[in-house]
Amino acid sequence: MIREFFISVLLATAIGIAAYLALVNLPLAAAPEGERLELSQTSSLVITSNRSILSLVVRNVGRKEVTITKVEVGGKVCKEELTLAGRETAFISCMLNSRLSVGRVYEVRVYTSSGKYFRAFLMAEESP
Repeated sequence: MIREFFISVLLATAIGIAAYLALVNLPLAAAPEGERLELSQTSSLVITSNRSILSLVVRNVGRKEVTITKVEVGGKVCKEELTLAGRETAFISCMLNSRLSVGRVYEVRVYTSSGKYFRAFLMAEESP
């Protein structure tokens, strides 16, 4: 009697785990490849006496073409409309006419035509 109970609990647990894993992995396996951009760690935000310069390396790590509609630094738009083919890397350089604060970390957002955005955080550094 205890043996049958133990086997039924073990079997129910195994079925539950298998069902959970199937449900968790199913959406990942069935999802189509979406936009995937990678913002490089070599990107920088340099502050001069009267402006701020963003140097951003963006890589399309997916196979589908991605259209970047705008790039924002701390909420300020600095670049618009750029298309990256699959596996292509682009160097984006843009100047903001406002001087950002040295030493502060700013959020950089790259928006795509599908409405998604990808972000990185860069610390503003003073120009040498």
